[in-house]
Amino acid sequence: MLPTPKSGTGVYNRCAAGDGGQVADRSKNYDVRLTRTGSGSALALLSWVGNDGAFSAPHTVLLTKGKETTVTVQARPRSAGAHSALLRVDDPLTPGVDKLVPVTVVAAADPAKPSYAVSAKGSVDRNGTRSVFVTVPEGAAALKVDLSGVADGSQTRFLAVDPQGMPVEDSAVSRCYTHFSDPADCAPDSRTYEQPMPGIWEFEVESRRTSPVQENPYRLTTTVLGATFDPASSVIDEAAVHVPTEEAFTAVNRFAPVTAHATGGPLGALSQAHPTVTDQSMTGKQITVPRDATRLEVSMGNASDADADLDLYLIAQSGALVASSTNGGFRESLTVKDPKPGYYFLYIAGTDVPSGSTSFDIQDTMFSKSLGAVTVNDDKPVKLASGRSVKVAGRLAAETAPPSGKRLVGRFSLASDAGTPLGSADVLLGKVNQPTADVTASFGPAVAFGMDDQGHVIGSQQVSGATRPMRWDAEHGITLLDSTGLRSGYVLGQSGSGTWGTGQVTRTEGGTRAGVWDADGKLTTLPLPDWETYSYDRGFAVNDAGTVVGNATGYIKNPATGGNLEANDAFTWSAKDGFRKLPHLTDSRTLTEPIAINDAGVVVGHSSKDGKRRAVKWGADGTISDLGTLPGMADSTAESVNASGEIVGTSGDDAFVLKPGGTMTRLPDFGFSAKALKVNDDAWIVGNAELQPDATTAVVWDPQGRMYDLGAMVDRTHWVPTEGIVVNNRGEVAFYATDLTAQGSTKIVVAKLPAV
Repeated sequence: MLPTPKSGTGVYNRCAAGDGGQVADRSKNYDVRLTRTGSGSALALLSWVGNDGAFSAPHTVLLTKGKETTVTVQARPRSAGAHSALLRVDDPLTPGVDKLVPVTVVAAADPAKPSYAVSAKGSVDRNGTRSVFVTVPEGAAALKVDLSGVADGSQTRFLAVDPQGMPVEDSAVSRCYTHFSDPADCAPDSRTYEQPMPGIWEFEVESRRTSPVQENPYRLTTTVLGATFDPASSVIDEAAVHVPTEEAFTAVNRFAPVTAHATGGPLGALSQAHPTVTDQSMTGKQITVPRDATRLEVSMGNASDADADLDLYLIAQSGALVASSTNGGFRESLTVKDPKPGYYFLYIAGTDVPSGSTSFDIQDTMFSKSLGAVTVNDDKPVKLASGRSVKVAGRLAAETAPPSGKRLVGRFSLASDAGTPLGSADVLLGKVNQPTADVTASFGPAVAFGMDDQGHVIGSQQVSGATRPMRWDAEHGITLLDSTGLRSGYVLGQSGSGTWGTGQVTRTEGGTRAGVWDADGKLTTLPLPDWETYSYDRGFAVNDAGTVVGNATGYIKNPATGGNLEANDAFTWSAKDGFRKLPHLTDSRTLTEPIAINDAGVVVGHSSKDGKRRAVKWGADGTISDLGTLPGMADSTAESVNASGEIVGTSGDDAFVLKPGGTMTRLPDFGFSAKALKVNDDAWIVGNAELQPDATTAVVWDPQGRMYDLGAMVDRTHWVPTEGIVVNNRGEVAFYATDLTAQGSTKIVVAKLPAV
């Protein structure tokens, strides 16, 4: 970090012993080069200011003007710690002291085997400090620091400073003190520093000015932890989605004895790049963090300019600094645990690039539960002395293909009984294979809402500027249904056998009504129920018995205000029984919509509760049940119910499934919003999921609840699925997709799902 590396005014040595550092009670010589630049005699007297006995030098030196002369300073500190003094250079014939040369060496305690721990015992006066210096070796995964021996009521703390002199934690005046600070904010007696920078660390022991004890005793113990894995990493060339792949490693404890266990965890999406940055400029990228992210890791190195100083910054969308790495040089890294979802900006600053520009390697890994997981076979704790080993084996399973331009990585780890990571091996997954969906047909432009078990798709199509109800099949293509006397019409639902369809129609004479079409496409327009003075009604779904579910909307008198209040009253209708009113969940008569009905007459949809939509079920007898919400979500809506009573829908930003007798369960997604739209009798579900915010794909979930991206199941050079529509009991799925072979037009695509 000096203008000229390893060269500056005076002597400063804070290197570890193995890197040329000072060792307590051992002599080490340092060359100090002096040059006389002014007048005076050739003789200079050398003496010390503030020397604790650690330093010695000749008493005199002859200095010739303009000529560099070397003086050897010998350091031999008798104890560990920081030792400083000033070497006074004084010509007796000149006024004052000619030069004061600062000299500092740090002799650190070395955590050696077999304990790899060192303790320092002492006391610190009230409002005073004492420092303990400890060498952290290369390869250390963690540094555990324990404060003990503190007197009753004593307000004492320790603060950590890394080898570059930077505090590694918040040093606010109220934090981390025994018998004073909130231990939930900062544990005063024991803290662990993960991935510590190699070199000499300083631990400042400090007594607060309010401590009731004048002399505050302490014992500070530092323990080095870490393990290595053999092999250090592994590669799986390819694997099938949802299919586990076995891996095994040997973990060796390299430092302090520890009780440890094997761990797995979520997979990560790895992105690698080799950009360029110029001197005093910045480059970077946007990073999107999903809701299920557990860890973000960023590291860079391998700069083409070996003398470049590059710095790393992670900025939230708000502009707040989330994390940074400014260690000097070009090797930087940062880790954010449990990052909040949202957009972040990763900046790389060319702080000092002597050559003007430099290329470098950078990679970021986003670990997320939505990607898959590593599961270990045996996570029982074992006691490991230094040098002892344990087998770490388990399975890696990808739940989806990685995002575009990224690769999946799984991590097998060894952790202490406190959960501190001790070492790990990463497994890089080269390719994730997904089953293929066979595209059997496509058509459009049109809007689709359903598909029966014969593969007939229903919906609407624009004809001469008007919306017309339509039915499509592979043999005849699009057939416009009866729209006699209509300005527009939509078929919103269809029975499984295709016998009936229902939706809404707007009549030429005015008014919107529920409509029912038979298998031949003939329309029956339903009247309005006579319970209130309604403005319009709609049909949402129909079963094979011809029972239609829908709602009627009108304005009623609000008894509280005397004004008008919109009411949405749900109903069933059949040719035999006419209208039957379905109850609301609460006294509120808004937001009630019955969306789907099965052949047993069970209806699902949503109703109002606390001013929000709440998923509900109406039994065949008309009784209503509150289906609740997913944890943490404020609202919900049920979209479909199959023959066995399995219900799917959306709660907040998540898709859910609710099996008979079970509880609402979130379906897997990509870590962003998802919707479940339709479930067939074999429990296949179709819906949508965001790959990232505002970028949606069509997905299916199999009967085991495993998600498949339809975009990875069809020809990517032809189709880009955007939204799911429906899945029928023949195992066919319909979805919207962009047709890359037809100028990017949107089509409705029908495909056969594979057996999985």
